[in-house]
Amino acid sequence: MLIIGILFILLLIGSKILFSIYINRIIIYLIGYLLINITILINISNIIRNILINNNLYFISNLLLFIKILLYLCAFLINFIGEIKNKKGNILKSSEYNLLTFLSLLGMIILIESYDLISIFLSIELISFPLYILSSLFNYNTSGLGINKDSQSGIKAGLKYLLLGSFTSTLLLGGLVIIYGSLGLTNLNEIEILINIVILKDNINKEYLFSSIIPYIILGYIFILSGLLFKIGSVPFHNWGPDVYDGVPTIVTSWISILPKISFITIISTFFNKIFKNIPNSNKVFSFSSICSLIIGSILGLIQYRIKRLLSYSSITQIGYILLIYSIIKLSNIKYIFFYLVQYSLTSVCIFLILMSLNKYNLIEVLGQLKNLYFSIPLLSFSLTICLFSFMGVPPFIGFFGKLNILYQSIYFGYYFLALIAVLTSIISAGYYLRIIKISNFDFTFIKSIFNMINTYIIGNISINHFIAILTTFISFYILIFDIN
Repeated sequence: MLIIGILFILLLIGSKILFSIYINRIIIYLIGYLLINITILINISNIIRNILINNNLYFISNLLLFIKILLYLCAFLINFIGEIKNKKGNILKSSEYNLLTFLSLLGMIILIESYDLISIFLSIELISFPLYILSSLFNYNTSGLGINKDSQSGIKAGLKYLLLGSFTSTLLLGGLVIIYGSLGLTNLNEIEILINIVILKDNINKEYLFSSIIPYIILGYIFILSGLLFKIGSVPFHNWGPDVYDGVPTIVTSWISILPKISFITIISTFFNKIFKNIPNSNKVFSFSSICSLIIGSILGLIQYRIKRLLSYSSITQIGYILLIYSIIKLSNIKYIFFYLVQYSLTSVCIFLILMSLNKYNLIEVLGQLKNLYFSIPLLSFSLTICLFSFMGVPPFIGFFGKLNILYQSIYFGYYFLALIAVLTSIISAGYYLRIIKISNFDFTFIKSIFNMINTYIIGNISINHFIAILTTFISFYILIFDIN
């Protein structure tokens, strides 16, 4: 916390007075993130598995430590590459952007460790309010030539996000209040124990011993899950996603679309482990949202021609796969959720880094602007192709193993219909991934491609594109190096 606080001050001072040159701000980002990660890694040996701290408000485990490192890594890559590549609009010169992103990151760190209803809700709001402001404050102007704080389309998208987010936050708070009013507890460990008692059945009549409380618990569960499903952009709470993604600069889109999902899926897993798994028929809500997310994300993605709207529907499909695991209700499957979450997050980071790199040359908004990308920047075209193949689930890329684990678990536990829907929607969604690959790669001649490769490697400057290409390759293939089990 102390390091993050010092970093806030440095960023705000650097925005106005001392650090006017880009390289100084890059150094601040680099030092800040490295200090945080080094602090965590130094103390990793001292962390005891599964302990409660601060009067049982927070929970610490090695898995949550890994999730925090993932958050720091994604945040660093987005801001570091964004600082280098995002010249239009100079977003990272703004003290507002720096403060808002770090406040939301702080909320994410607190949320994944929260183990009490009060701290969970407060940390969710700490994440949400900076995101509402980010989506409204920074947006493209109507001419598409840069960043403008007065763009009507961006403000409308941000207002829509704010209103819907406030409504679902009310639902979430209502669900937490219902759970507290029914059980009189806020600590998740104590709630789990009491729910296990509430759902006990009479051995003779096979009826619940505390049947009057169960409807309130189910109602609270539905409200809580509705609020959390909105936060991750799952169907039927997905309408805000395409508008917000498309209305803000790429660096803001990458922040909104990746980092909050990591923390919210982590807290959904915590709720699932402590509360949801014990509620009768709780998997039906997950199944419904999963099926709808897979179908809507796959079909509506086919008709999109704007890149970030397409990526929004792609993320809806990816969330559908994660929710499919929750439908199975087996605690042993939680590890597959986090494996899929890691590969999805890192692959998404790579795609947005590619888009930010392309925006340095020309503002990329529609798919047609990717035409002949292989001619001009082969490295980025290669990286984009690898990421899309991973999203499609093509072996040997990491996305294949993520989907394979989910399909195997679905079939193993007898959820054949869910597995069938997942396979069919994966085939459908491959259509818009292949369309991007076709536009960016497959209109070429051999001689022209050779000359452009020579120009890129020898004549052109050695740039951050090489770093992105290497990062993409490593992320896509690291499954072949490390054993997921």
